[in-house]
Amino acid sequence: MRSVILCSLLFVTGQAFAEKQPVVAILPFQNKDAAAGEEMAARISTEIVNRQAFPVAERNQLRKALEELARGQSGLFNEGQAPQLGKMLGAEYLILGEILPSTDRTLKATMRVIRAETGVVIGAAVNSGDAESLSREFSASAIKTISIHSMLDNPDSPYTVLLQLNKGKNPQYKLGEKLQLKFKVLKHDPYAPTRVYVSIYSIGGDGTMTLIYPNRFSGNEGVIVDKEYAFPGEKDDFEWKLVPPAGAETIQAIVSSKPVRLQNERSTSAFTVLPAKESQAMYRGIQTELKEEKRGDWAAERVTYILKD
Repeated sequence: MRSVILCSLLFVTGQAFAEKQPVVAILPFQNKDAAAGEEMAARISTEIVNRQAFPVAERNQLRKALEELARGQSGLFNEGQAPQLGKMLGAEYLILGEILPSTDRTLKATMRVIRAETGVVIGAAVNSGDAESLSREFSASAIKTISIHSMLDNPDSPYTVLLQLNKGKNPQYKLGEKLQLKFKVLKHDPYAPTRVYVSIYSIGGDGTMTLIYPNRFSGNEGVIVDKEYAFPGEKDDFEWKLVPPAGAETIQAIVSSKPVRLQNERSTSAFTVLPAKESQAMYRGIQTELKEEKRGDWAAERVTYILKD
């Protein structure tokens, strides 16, 4: 199984974007050279603005918010402050990262997309190259991640699905390590059904999507609200061992009162696989199915982790 430069362009008028589009805040990338970290954030901001993808948090507001949060702290942004920063800026998503030490002129950097409300990493990328190529790749990855997450957001759902990896909210794993996912469905409406159906996909760095739950080991009898489940479970006779290639991988969960299935899913001996070339259509397919059947109770969540060499 596969596993900001608080910049001069860091603002945009809402008129250029759809009213319901989420606001994104781009923080300076961590680096010994603060100017380089600010420049990377500036470049990513410019890319997102030029693509008219999302409104970006205004420069002065971001600076003031970060200064406020830094009082009494180390001066570095703590990801545990994501919900507070999001509220201060009216931002739903945060983009941040780190420029890593390099022995040559090639830059290597990591980027994370955080859902501000929960502080959970919902997207990540690791790339190398010059500043221009890195900012282009990171902005494209962030836009894709936020677009997918926004598309699958259903604020009217009586359910919330919680995902927790065994290394916390900003997880990093090494090749060969074992991973475990715990998940639980909460409900906010006492009249909503207590038995629901959860589909969980593992999305590899190459784009291949594997339906890890349900599977032939777990069956498909649904899950009980407020009960915690694990994958792999205690009684499962297999392990989730992380194998090459390294990079960013994502777990996507969908919960609904009825099972959600896609026509392009292909079964293997144990798990169902959706090839990379078809995975782009997956979210549209899910959204279409949910709308056609007028299922207003569905909810979704995702979490991303970095797999290192």
